[in-house]
Amino acid sequence: MSFDHARAFTPSHRLSTATGIINSGGFIAGLAAILAIGVAMDLQGAGTPDTYSLEAFRVAFLTQLPLWAIGTVGIVVERRRTRLLLGIDPPRAPRRPRP
Repeated sequence: MSFDHARAFTPSHRLSTATGIINSGGFIAGLAAILAIGVAMDLQGAGTPDTYSLEAFRVAFLTQLPLWAIGTVGIVVERRRTRLLLGIDPPRAPRRPRP
């Protein structure tokens, strides 16, 4: 999704930079997820293959949900900002206070 967003809204002379940032962000997010899963496994006492259990993996993999939420919110917010900046979407009218 991020690559498509970059291709659609980035000027062609900056597309390689945008692609590099996207690749780096995905790599860092992947490393953060691996670290969080490993820490969660250790905290459950499942630090070695002899102590692994399916339940420990289920709980550990839940540590990915905050990363997914942060990524989703970031994409939605930045997509909106970009479309406003490029003039694709009109700005919203300010809200009037209720009487």
